[in-house]
Amino acid sequence: MSFDLEALKLADTYHFEGAVNDGSNDFAAKLYLSPEKITITIMGEKNDERNCDFGWGDIETLLFTDMNKTFILHDLCFCRGGSRVISQYPKYIGFFESVFEVGYLIFAPSGLYENDLVQSICIHSNKISEWVGNTNKQEEIIRAYNNNERLFDDHNKLDEFYIPLEETGILGVSYNLSMHHSSPDFSAGIIFPPSLIITFCVGHTSKEVMNDFFKLYALLAFFIGSDFIIEQIDLNMNSSHFGNKGTLYYPSKMYHPKYEQDYSTFPLGKDIRFDSLGLPPLPLTAFSKYYALPVIQSGYFLKYLKYKRLENSEERFLGYFRILESLCFNKKSYLNEELLEKLSNRIKPYLIKVFGDKKSVTSFLKGLPRYNNSKYNTQKCILDFYVKIPQQTSGRWKLYKRDISGICKLRNDITHANDYSINASELVEKEKFIEVLLVFSLFEKLDITLPITSEIIDRLSGYSSLIRYEA
Repeated sequence: MSFDLEALKLADTYHFEGAVNDGSNDFAAKLYLSPEKITITIMGEKNDERNCDFGWGDIETLLFTDMNKTFILHDLCFCRGGSRVISQYPKYIGFFESVFEVGYLIFAPSGLYENDLVQSICIHSNKISEWVGNTNKQEEIIRAYNNNERLFDDHNKLDEFYIPLEETGILGVSYNLSMHHSSPDFSAGIIFPPSLIITFCVGHTSKEVMNDFFKLYALLAFFIGSDFIIEQIDLNMNSSHFGNKGTLYYPSKMYHPKYEQDYSTFPLGKDIRFDSLGLPPLPLTAFSKYYALPVIQSGYFLKYLKYKRLENSEERFLGYFRILESLCFNKKSYLNEELLEKLSNRIKPYLIKVFGDKKSVTSFLKGLPRYNNSKYNTQKCILDFYVKIPQQTSGRWKLYKRDISGICKLRNDITHANDYSINASELVEKEKFIEVLLVFSLFEKLDITLPITSEIIDRLSGYSSLIRYEA
């Protein structure tokens, strides 16, 4: 492998030969990286004084070095291994080999320590360029270059936008400027593709970085409308070594879109040069709202993306329904909660005396508040959300308010393995209906209003299957 390797590209395959340390001894290792999977093979001799403590179990974190290159490997899952005896006399010598599959890794072209912190994550993808579109800022960069202005000295000239994230950091889109000139190729000029970057107030550990990345990726994929191909993920490290740059590498093939959409569901639409679509701009406050959500609610965006990847329409339907049910949940009491609690405490001794079963009476009374708050069932909660959607949008759908009862019954029948009958096209319609309601609900969590979502919802993949076309 080249000594001058500075970063890892997710689409490329790599092979490194180096060493790992089990805390006491160094052992030879071979590291293989590909978009399909990452594996490391650890091997070496062992004797009475020298043994490998890794064993044949999973490993949480491992440091691998290859000359001047350093890798922090995470989530190692043991695949296979073997050992044999080389010599018994006069001294025992054995040989072992273990193979692990690696969840993800951080690479640095120079030294890196396990406790070094990640200060920022920068995502490079052609899809980001499409999502951003052609803006006036890009024209300003070209104009500044033609005027011989010092672009590298003023980063504000290379920023499309930045927005603060409360208690998290800063998020934005910035342009990566590079200049080139080659007289043999008759070429000179600049290139400045955009990237999405998040900078943290407080550095995050390498164990946290994958979750940090997926949280950012899930939001961007939600705006784009599907999984998208990422070329490279740069990390800025708070390292005591001379270099402080790293890259994140993980098996990316499983996240490639099956059917790549050539347009974004909700493009950025900020300061664009030519408005040919007539869409509302994406409110930048959506980013700060997303990072202010409770972990459970922000996690719904990643869950939605996971369900979109499923091949089976029935499984997607159930997955979308589960998230929608959680987002729309609302409770209302049959009776005043405070009065009910007081009455329960008063009659508890009498009930125990009558039934002679303190444990059952206590359990029964504990369940009363839960039942009392269940005046709104799932159907009622979804119905209440449906009627909030602008009628000029919902009025075009094949499914109506009256169909929600049947959809909830279908969900219960599938969940409880009851007998039911539905053809493939009807299932697709119901699945898309629930997905559309879910998308409206997720946008609402970002403080994007239902009327704004109505203006872009027809860009959702497969939305046409829900539309009623008049004869």
